[in-house]
Amino acid sequence: MLSNSSMEPDQEITLWLTSLHLPQYASSFARAGYRCFKDLRSLTEEKLLEVDNIPTGHRRRILSSLETMMVEVDGGKGSMKVPVRRKPIPSPRQVFPKAKKSGISCQHSQGSNIQTTRNKQTQTRQKQKTITQNNKKQDLSKQHYVDDDDYSTLQEPTVSQCLANECSFKHPTPSTLLSSTGQSALAQPQSDVNDIYSMAQEDLPGLLRPNLPSQTEDSISPYACFYGTRAAATKAGWLDKLSPQGNCVFQRRWVKLEGGNLTYYNSDKEMYSKGLIPVSAVKQVCALGENKFEVVTSVRTFVFRAEKEGERQDWLDVLQPAVSSQSSISHQPCKNNTSKSGYVELRGLKGRVFLSLMRTSFRVCKTDQDFNAGLAITVVDLTAACVKQVERKGFEITTPFKSFCFSVESEHEREEWIEAVQESIVETLCNYEVLEKVWFNKSNRKCADCQAPEPEWASINLCVVICKNCAGHHRFLGPGISKVRSMKLDSSIWTNELIELFLDVGNKNSNSFWEANLPPEDELCKQPSPEQRASFICRKYKKRKYKKVLECLNTQEELNKALCAAVVLPDILQTMALVFSGADVMCATGDPEYSTPYLMAQKAGQRLQMEFLHHNKLSEVNMLSNMHERTAVCKTYYQCRYGEDIHYYMVRRWCTLEGGFLSYYDNEKNATPIGRVDLSDVVSLAINNTENITETGTVFTFELYLRSQRVLVFGAETSDAHQDWTLAIAKCFVPARADALLRQDSELIGRLHYKEGHDLYHWRMGWFALVASELYFCSADEDEEEGVLQLKRLQELTVSTHMEGDEKIQVLIMVESGRTVYIHGITKQDFALWHSSIQLAALTDGMALGNQQMNKNDVPIIVDSCISFVTQYGLCYEGIYQKNGDPGRVAQLLKEFTMNARVVKLRAQDHRLEDVTDTLKSFLSHSEDAVLAKELYPFWISALDEQDEKVRVQKYSSYIQSLPKVNRSTLGALLQHLYRIQRCSHINQMSTEWLACVFSSCLFQTKGHTAQETRVVEDLINNYIQLFSVNEEQVRQMEKENSFITRWKDTTLLSIEKQVRWRFAFTYPIFHLSLCSERPLHYKEKILEQVLDWSSLEDPSSAFLTKIKHLNFIKGEQLKFKDGSSKLLLGNKFQDRYLVLQDKKLLLYKDIKVITLPMVICKYLHPCCSSGSTFAQYLCLPAALQQSPVYQF
Repeated sequence: MLSNSSMEPDQEITLWLTSLHLPQYASSFARAGYRCFKDLRSLTEEKLLEVDNIPTGHRRRILSSLETMMVEVDGGKGSMKVPVRRKPIPSPRQVFPKAKKSGISCQHSQGSNIQTTRNKQTQTRQKQKTITQNNKKQDLSKQHYVDDDDYSTLQEPTVSQCLANECSFKHPTPSTLLSSTGQSALAQPQSDVNDIYSMAQEDLPGLLRPNLPSQTEDSISPYACFYGTRAAATKAGWLDKLSPQGNCVFQRRWVKLEGGNLTYYNSDKEMYSKGLIPVSAVKQVCALGENKFEVVTSVRTFVFRAEKEGERQDWLDVLQPAVSSQSSISHQPCKNNTSKSGYVELRGLKGRVFLSLMRTSFRVCKTDQDFNAGLAITVVDLTAACVKQVERKGFEITTPFKSFCFSVESEHEREEWIEAVQESIVETLCNYEVLEKVWFNKSNRKCADCQAPEPEWASINLCVVICKNCAGHHRFLGPGISKVRSMKLDSSIWTNELIELFLDVGNKNSNSFWEANLPPEDELCKQPSPEQRASFICRKYKKRKYKKVLECLNTQEELNKALCAAVVLPDILQTMALVFSGADVMCATGDPEYSTPYLMAQKAGQRLQMEFLHHNKLSEVNMLSNMHERTAVCKTYYQCRYGEDIHYYMVRRWCTLEGGFLSYYDNEKNATPIGRVDLSDVVSLAINNTENITETGTVFTFELYLRSQRVLVFGAETSDAHQDWTLAIAKCFVPARADALLRQDSELIGRLHYKEGHDLYHWRMGWFALVASELYFCSADEDEEEGVLQLKRLQELTVSTHMEGDEKIQVLIMVESGRTVYIHGITKQDFALWHSSIQLAALTDGMALGNQQMNKNDVPIIVDSCISFVTQYGLCYEGIYQKNGDPGRVAQLLKEFTMNARVVKLRAQDHRLEDVTDTLKSFLSHSEDAVLAKELYPFWISALDEQDEKVRVQKYSSYIQSLPKVNRSTLGALLQHLYRIQRCSHINQMSTEWLACVFSSCLFQTKGHTAQETRVVEDLINNYIQLFSVNEEQVRQMEKENSFITRWKDTTLLSIEKQVRWRFAFTYPIFHLSLCSERPLHYKEKILEQVLDWSSLEDPSSAFLTKIKHLNFIKGEQLKFKDGSSKLLLGNKFQDRYLVLQDKKLLLYKDIKVITLPMVICKYLHPCCSSGSTFAQYLCLPAALQQSPVYQF
């Protein structure tokens, strides 16, 4: 909309007409002498009719806009001031009776005048009917005269009309009678006209206003945008036109000058021209010999010939003034104003033509140069047209007069044309009256969901204005949640009360409720994808995740009571918040006469409250809110019980959820349930989001695991109902402390015993939710924060058996980045469910990088294992990564990594180096997403345009930061490995250039490699230190390791060292390590660093590592002993026994003299056991031996 404050008296009116969606009349106004706003001071309807044959609806729109702007004459000098625009007053709708039923039952003092007026109106109708029968073009107009008259009294009478009515009191006009006898005039006092939005017009002196057309019954609504009778031609006749092929061949043509265009036809009966020349495109018109004259344009010259000299002079007298009177403003078509344009083939014409769609018409031109100059073959109005697909690459546009068949080069292009033409056809049916009124509220000028400008759709029950893209997703929610209507097409639904409701509420106030708790990270981004848009709209309106929470209204009864109190007040926002929070629109008020909130609002005279309640009386929004607040809900479901047979069947049951109990009945008419589940007994809820085929059809199922070790399976017919039920059930058994888990799209949710951190001796109760490959959990303690385990990163996932008192339990152990969590289920079935689900989520589930099993640095294990193996065994291997492995062994190795990468161990004796290198390259080449991201490919290549290497490195660094986390960490690990390889290129003959040639196609996932791709990868390898900010200490460590590996050929010893170090860390009382002169190592010393220092020696092989095992280590001592399984005769006492610790065995003797038949208490000792203890203690045994008796000393 054009801002009123920006209008100046000397400003041209082109922008103003464009804001009214009427730019086609700009040239007509210019020809009539109206070029700027000061020229419009004396514009009346009569003068507007002289400008052009403008339809009544368009005339009314122009004059209404001028009236709204309230042009003020200042001191006769012609300067204009445009005050702030008044808020429009939506007047009540008037529906007048048709002919023969137009009598008005109410009494009126001007009864005789009314009857006289009716007679005149009847005569007018009959006269107009006779005219219509003589001209078929008037049929459409007649229909509008009859049907669209209900808007004829919407305009508030102007000052001039009020004065005219006062002066002609004895002879009232039909408009005065109609406006004084309508329903709203009778129902409301006259003082109600000046409401809070209006300003008394009598208080605005000095106004000079254009006169609106008289409000007769034959006047047409401003919503009517039909095209009236055809404009009379300024000049028409037969002329000879020189053929464009030349050779002095003239062709007979019917030529017309009308509407600012010079057109010519094959005959005077044709509807569409063979050529169109806008007068604005004509440079000059001059006479030639032999009764000829030429019309010169910037592109070509048209030569016409008349039969007589006088006829030619007539044409010159008409054309030359028309050309000279053109304004300097160019009204030629512009490609920016077209919705689609391009070259197509038109059946019946040779060669291709340039076709362009311009709002409600399409223009056919010979070339795009003609189009830019304004020349055309013909312009076709799309009113009452249709489009359809023909043949394979063609489409046909059918108008009431002719069909145009076009052909394009591809089916995709054909679909684009059909879609664009359909939008233009819809535009012919549009009007902008409702749109402009609703947009008066500035917050309605942007979409409530995605903030797109100028939205043209609305949800009439949610009171939000939305764009076309969001409207499609609102429709997907269903009419029970969002009733979507167009503000351009569905004008009949937009009553004045509904428009006023949208003006009062607006998107800003609506979002203050719907987005009250919207976190910034959940906001819809600009230009979102369809998936992002659909997900956001579903969360916002269906799940109501961000809605405002009403305090102190926790029950349905409280909500309903608050609603009944709110509807009698003008605060519509409070009513909206109550209804969308779960208040029942049809609840009982307790008043037998006004039994619903709607009737109470009607009694109080609250029109907007009535309008809002009317559109939400059948809404499902309040029902969904009820379900989420754990009140009664009824749906049709399926229920069955698990048996030993896994092929279960399902039977139809009517289910209700109320008061924390899930009850199911034979049908909805039965009052006695056949079963009931106390949801507090639920320990786990398993949600299956995929369809299941049963005997009764396709259903979406979920399972309830109970403490009684029963498993109940329920199914819903739709995914939406399935999601609503699972969320409602989860809220019943998950405490408020763990509500954060319910915000996730969980596959499994429930309670488990767990322990972690420093407290490994006490089991705690926690609530867990499995979402994809992430396990969320929280404790019942208020101080505990929510935890999460990345299952793809697990370094260990094992099941062990523990003794809890006399009970044997299974414990699932998960280790991730130094964090260990132990869990066990409440029932055996429950534990089996969680174990299988977690194990499945921790596996590889695709070829994408993010779906792989990871190490602690977020590098896929397959990449990390291959890199480590090649670094250890291939650093000195000549031509590494250039030699091919065996395809069969490579495929088998890939399969093993895909199944479970954690259990794959690469060993030199089992795997060949060539197979491992090919496995790495194959994985990088065939993963679903390229490491360097395909969408960033042009950016990587464009960086090569920079000659300065530092500038290139800065660009590379920014691109690396924009990569996903997994891609970035994988790239870092790979570049570090390739940097190591090229640092030893004097041995392995693999320079940076060769490595870049090998890996460019893998990192970009292109077929083969190009010079540009190779240069990018070469830059990345050479600048690895700068790109990943590697410090000097890390660089020295890499150089030291490379030196050790290359100078000490026996790399197998390094593997032994790693194994020794691991064993040394856990069993240091048994093992002793020494170097060279057998210097003892402290148990905290890092053996690998000691070994790497050997590379600095002149002869590294002179140093060696020995492992000394003391097989004859014996320790014996007399201790007090007590067997945990007490015997009746011995009593509960300690006995003197002699214990010997020898060869990882603890031997028990009756005394020191009897040492031949010892009692072996245990074969292996846990590291935490102290062999020198002299006091009683419990032995800490490995998990496998904890079933043995407990001994005390």
